[in-house]
Amino acid sequence: MMLAAGRYEEAWPHFEYRWAALGNNRGERGARPAEWPVPQWLGETSPKRDARLFIVYEQGLGDALQFSRFFPLALDHFATIGFNCPKPLRRLFEDSFGERYPQLRLLDDVPSDWSEWDCYSPMLSLPMALEIGLQNLDSAPSRYLRADPQRAAYWRARLAAVAPQRVPRIGIVWAGGRINAHMDRMRSIAPAQIERLLAWPLAQWISLQKADDASKELAAAQRPNLTDWMTEITDFADTAALVEPLDLVIAVDTSVAHLAAAMGKRVWLLNRYAGCWRWLRERTDSPWYPGMRIFNQSERGNWVDALSNLIAALEAEFPARA
Repeated sequence: MMLAAGRYEEAWPHFEYRWAALGNNRGERGARPAEWPVPQWLGETSPKRDARLFIVYEQGLGDALQFSRFFPLALDHFATIGFNCPKPLRRLFEDSFGERYPQLRLLDDVPSDWSEWDCYSPMLSLPMALEIGLQNLDSAPSRYLRADPQRAAYWRARLAAVAPQRVPRIGIVWAGGRINAHMDRMRSIAPAQIERLLAWPLAQWISLQKADDASKELAAAQRPNLTDWMTEITDFADTAALVEPLDLVIAVDTSVAHLAAAMGKRVWLLNRYAGCWRWLRERTDSPWYPGMRIFNQSERGNWVDALSNLIAALEAEFPARA
């Protein structure tokens, strides 16, 4: 509740108890992360000039996309930081951080030999160590992910072939992943419901939806204003390249929303009733992402009002041209 109210500095220490609910990296509930032979970094200044911090991946890909904004701030305290980067994010993080932050090492796994590391931090514990609150959240960059320019140019050319420049190119994601079935049902919009949005005729819709089961697939139909290239997308670096030339991304609360927003793209989030703490309560903007606009459900399970409000916003933003 404190996080959802924006009381971040007060909330972060309590957020450490997430391990009791989620379990540790060995799958054991009610425990801290596996015991490692180095201490957790809690924000103290290291006496070593060449101190090294290992940041431990946790939870989901969207969390990693959101909290990677704190890598640069961590580098203000350490000569080197390491991160066990999930494979779907590896190329994206290399594109985004590799040239600017050569002190960041992306590794495949948590070290088996900790002798070269002085301390560790679970990824979602970084804002506690850095004393992040709403008033200083912007001390970390809000536009920190980027697409490879050559891959983005490839998709820009593909888009030009299917949509005239004057037609808004809008990416769309209507369902989340399968990690948590209950959460997925709450945050996702059924294909039959999203058809109402796709029927808006003044855009070229670009699907950013990975169909990991048949229930998320649209009914077979001829949709000349919907393009789906997702079978050609292999990881988040590919997704970023496809997102880069878009005018707007509309998404439910899933990793693509974080990706596009962290690239500085305009994102309209369709947010479930009593949504995740990170979107705060009753907000229509996000302190995490300046380019985000939030359309909230007015009651649990009812997307009608949120979709109506979003369609009205589309009509105001992209009026029909004579």
